[in-house]
Amino acid sequence: MPAGTLDTLFRATYAPQTALFKGQHSKKLSVPTVPVVLEKKGSQLWGRVELQKLLILTCGASRDMITEKLNAQFSELTSYLQAQNIDRQILPNDYVFNFHHDLTAVRELFQQFRINHLAEQTDIPQDLLSQFMSNKQHPSTQEAQKIEMLIQQFGREMLNFSLL
Repeated sequence: MPAGTLDTLFRATYAPQTALFKGQHSKKLSVPTVPVVLEKKGSQLWGRVELQKLLILTCGASRDMITEKLNAQFSELTSYLQAQNIDRQILPNDYVFNFHHDLTAVRELFQQFRINHLAEQTDIPQDLLSQFMSNKQHPSTQEAQKIEMLIQQFGREMLNFSLL
């Protein structure tokens, strides 16, 4: 478990708790945002959410996997509360995650720009990608589209990037 998550776990035990949902309303979206802190530990990415005396943790290989797991955990929590007739709403019905990166996750983000990672993500051999980048060869339309889509995906991740 990453050090920041352990620190949060210990802090949460002794910190005074607030009873309100901590999400903020985005100017672009009319749904509340749920802050998620991402940390890197080994090959795993860890995500944590602190809401109403709850610390929700999960880990996975990517931010998409963290999102899936958190959505599943929130759904299970809501089902449990309903099954137990507990009248407590942890989250509103609609929400979006707002990811904040611990400094341990910054390195992982920049690793995505390495040629071996680009080759892995596009299924284009690393040697061929190197030739494209040095202008010794030109990509086919399909290869260019794969590279373009990956670069656009990185751009969206960079636009949504924020540190704690």
